[in-house]
Amino acid sequence: MIFQPSPKTVIEEGENEISDCEEAISVLDSAIKCKFLFDRHSLECQKWIKEYKQRIEHLDSALEMARAKIARNNGWYSRKTFKSFSCYQAIRGRYIKKHYKENAECQ
Repeated sequence: MIFQPSPKTVIEEGENEISDCEEAISVLDSAIKCKFLFDRHSLECQKWIKEYKQRIEHLDSALEMARAKIARNNGWYSRKTFKSFSCYQAIRGRYIKKHYKENAECQ
């Protein structure tokens, strides 16, 4: 049997990993700015920084989906829950349509 972690656990782990990636970016960036690295090593560090930034973008989208799952399960939708307004609108639109259909059937 496979157990999936709760969305809250996913959010906590994701936020921790994002902060680790941001710290790694700042360390690499300061090493590049000090100019004590060879050019080829500096270029390699720039590649690593790019990878860390891509990882942060990936984690941001995963966190947004986890927040949406929590909001969907709790039945509340707040603009503060989501990072991008478009995701909030999409989730909110589905929520409104769902409850409109339920209320229309009751009448």
